Amino acid sequence: MDYNKNLDIILNLKSDQKIALLGLGEENRQFLSWLIELLKFNPSQIILADLNLKEIFEKNPYLNQINFNKENLYQQKNYLDFLKIQNPPVLIFKSPGIWSLKPELVEFRSKFGNNSILSSLVFFFEKFRKNIIGITGTKGKSTTSSLVNFLINNHPNLKDFKSYYCGNTTNISPYKFWTELNQELDKKTFFVIETSSFQLQDLGFSKLSPAFGIITNYFADHLDQHQKVEEYWDSKDNLFKFQEKNDFCIAGNTIFEKSKNIVNFKHIKRINQDLILELKELKLPFKGLHNLENLALAIDLTNSIQKILEPYPIILIEKTLQNFTPLPHRLQKIKNINSKDLELNFFDDGYASEPNAVLSAVKTLTEKPSEFLEIWIGGKDKGGYTSALLSEIVLKFKQNKIYKLNLFSFLGERVKKELEAKMSKNGFDSFEGFVDLKKEIQQQIFYYPTLKPILKTYFQDQKQIQKDFLIWLIQKDINQNLEEKPILNICLSPGGSSFDEFKNVADRCNFFIKSIKN
Repeated sequence: MDYNKNLDIILNLKSDQKIALLGLGEENRQFLSWLIELLKFNPSQIILADLNLKEIFEKNPYLNQINFNKENLYQQKNYLDFLKIQNPPVLIFKSPGIWSLKPELVEFRSKFGNNSILSSLVFFFEKFRKNIIGITGTKGKSTTSSLVNFLINNHPNLKDFKSYYCGNTTNISPYKFWTELNQELDKKTFFVIETSSFQLQDLGFSKLSPAFGIITNYFADHLDQHQKVEEYWDSKDNLFKFQEKNDFCIAGNTIFEKSKNIVNFKHIKRINQDLILELKELKLPFKGLHNLENLALAIDLTNSIQKILEPYPIILIEKTLQNFTPLPHRLQKIKNINSKDLELNFFDDGYASEPNAVLSAVKTLTEKPSEFLEIWIGGKDKGGYTSALLSEIVLKFKQNKIYKLNLFSFLGERVKKELEAKMSKNGFDSFEGFVDLKKEIQQQIFYYPTLKPILKTYFQDQKQIQKDFLIWLIQKDINQNLEEKPILNICLSPGGSSFDEFKNVADRCNFFIKSIKN
């Protein structure tokens, strides 16, 4: 039987030995089900530890049906006490939501080895590594994952190939597809697994990388959870650090600038810039240069998988993607109002949770000479770098492309302060051809401590929104120079996480959509 070494350990545990699941988020709960239902693992040998274990049991009836020993349940402020018991667990499977370098975990590894605390994905990666396409990056990993999955499943010349998209934001565990202990896969079956920095940091301790990989880009993000940006990028480098001979990884340009490890790996291929130029000429179901980059990475990988797949003809891309449905909440147009005087578009870009994702939205929604932007930026501040976004906002203000800048919550307050400081530092009033530009810009910046109350009423009179925008065009003397009907794009592209006001990112997006559609 072709078991991996870690699976062998738990299949041969002695009756007095235990394993632990640290954190019971979606990933570990699905892994737990797999352990009990497929492996028939004894629940009395499982330690469960979570800060909110009681609430998790209340919301998941399935857990109450399992015969756990009460002495094996750790919660609230004592949830890490199991690390110091007399007979500690042989293996710990950690949720990606708990920081890998937490001091208590570092101490445990120093005593029992780096491989004593594992990702719950470890069995799956060891068993099916050669069938796994791992995809990561600061932004664009979900879109790129869905594109890779779509292209493999819809390749015109390979009808018998199959791909499954799982991991991270999908809430689909790859263990769902491991249905027999001795299951084997052919070379025509793939798992596209979207991986976060936290999942990859855990897999790094097991020295595991997928056979095939894509890294979209590196920007600063999750600095509320990673100690520094270099640690964040280094964790994502685990996607390629342990690849084997004949494996490969395709990476966006920023990785070559920011990764300290990439110089030691010759098998990593750069994104195909010529392909991006070809894609610009196609009619595609999404907007923006960033999405063309995502698609170029997806096509390149789909064409390159051990040369199993025949090259995807560029002439067929446009036709094939007519059936592709872009993922929700990523520059998704949710409403259009078209009158004789103007076009009004509402976009939900709510999954843009770091400043460089917002930068892409600002650029994309002001591309055409007739396009103008009202944007909502804010949320819980994750510490991402805002300098490039601020520079773009200043530029768009100077070009009269931003109609309103609506800032909210912690990140919004920070952006407002930094933007005003930037305007003062650059002496805005002295720009030739602009009269009191600083004052004009400040009149177009609105700050709201919270998002929910203002949205409940903000979009109610959408005719008034149109009237106010048309008046602004006249006041700025813009309308006379437009060759096409003006377009106002109104977009939620927050740049921060949702945990200031909402239970999760989807809750924030849905609130925005509801506020518009009502």
